[in-house]
Formats: sequence, C-alpha cells, structure tokens
Amino acid sequence: MIRMLAWACVLAILALSLAPGDARPHTALPGKLEHFIAYAGTGLLFSIAYRRRRTRALIWGALVIASVVLEGIQSFIPGRSPDLLDALASSTGLTVGLACGAALARLWPRA
Repeated sequence: MIRMLAWACVLAILALSLAPGDARPHTALPGKLEHFIAYAGTGLLFSIAYRRRRTRALIWGALVIASVVLEGIQSFIPGRSPDLLDALASSTGLTVGLACGAALARLWPRA
C-alpha cells in the first residue's frame, strides 16, 4: 500500500510539473516550499516502502534527476518557467523525506 502511495506521488508530481501554469492548482505557500513538501512527502513514503539503502539511493538519484529535467521541460510549457532553485528545493525536500523515512523505518518493523 505504501509503495502504491509513493508511486502515486510521483505521478502527481509529474502531472503538476507538466501542467500549464493556469491549469495547475496553487496554494498560498511559496513555490519553493510547495516543491520541498511534495518531494519530502514522496521521499518519506519511498523510504518507508523500500528499506534497502541501495534502493533508496537509486530512488534519490532518479528523483533528483527528474526534478532537474522537469524544471527544464517547463520552459516549453505555457505559463511555466524553469528555475534551478525549484529543483534544489525539490532535491532538498526529497533528501529530508528519505532521511526521516529511513529513521522511521528503523523504528517501525515490517509486519
């Protein structure tokens, strides 16, 4: 179940990252904080769902690359613009989420 939620978060990030600016929902939060929270939650779920360090490292690398690529693609989407600081906020959130999830996973044994 947690794995499905983690992958659903990835799909949500893809959809929101590739949506035109006027079609994307907005919160009252600053954009960088939105990025941080989205990726931190995703990282937390992945870290709980996938317990092996190597798997977590691969997930980290893949999602960091994805955040940079998605930012670059936004230069071709109406109402969007790439921002390297958004990718940095995403990557930082991912790192924090994975670390917190790893700590929780150690306390939360598999059923």
